[in-house]
Amino acid sequence: MSWVGNVEIMSLSDGHLNFDPCAFFPSIDAGEWGPYPEALTGEHRVDLNIGSFLVRSDGRTILVDTGMGP
Repeated sequence: MSWVGNVEIMSLSDGHLNFDPCAFFPSIDAGEWGPYPEALTGEHRVDLNIGSFLVRSDGRTILVDTGMGP
């Protein structure tokens, strides 16, 4: 949990994905991932946390879904 002024921000996990980046991003060739080894696991997959944030301030609570999709 973090605070920015009087705003409380809590990070929430909405799930986890582990996928082949070439299947997920078919327009990107496997070789183009070469400069980004830190983005891939040893099995040439991407580990991704799907997250959202809970924001509280002035008696209000807002759920910010970071989303996924078009």
